[in-house]
Amino acid sequence: MSEGFVQLARAQPAQAYRLETLDLRDVLVEAVDACWPLAQARAVALDGAAPAQECLVSGDRSMLIRALVNLIDNAPKHGSSSGGRVQCELVAAGAGWRIEVADAGAPLMPDLAAGLFTAFRRGVTGAPGTGLGLAFLQTVARHQAGWRGLAQGNAFFIELPADAAG
Repeated sequence: MSEGFVQLARAQPAQAYRLETLDLRDVLVEAVDACWPLAQARAVALDGAAPAQECLVSGDRSMLIRALVNLIDNAPKHGSSSGGRVQCELVAAGAGWRIEVADAGAPLMPDLAAGLFTAFRRGVTGAPGTGLGLAFLQTVARHQAGWRGLAQGNAFFIELPADAAG
């Protein structure tokens, strides 16, 4: 729990972000690699897909990786059961890029999904975790001119505007 508090506190001040032009394909690969051991331990397949072209954004690499690790790590814990699949996909979204993480578990009911991006909220009572991971995702997205959300009940995402260079 204390690690979650520290991460969320570090993500709060805008001056804590070191923005640079980076390729979201690399960020996605690093986050998926970091989550691979947990997925394997839970017998959950973890897949990543990205376009061939560069997906440039202005962002803080370490904050984005941590936010994605939170998303990817949540799927085997809360959604996909043993033998399930977690799909991480980077796609074009309007004038930017979206990384979506979907699991094969049952979709969240709308009443449970409301407020999930608020600290200490969890989709299921008694679920593991502290309820800080999605609050961290929201903070990181906001400080990098992005957006976060839930699509179709079991697919969480972060969207970031494309970098002017990209």
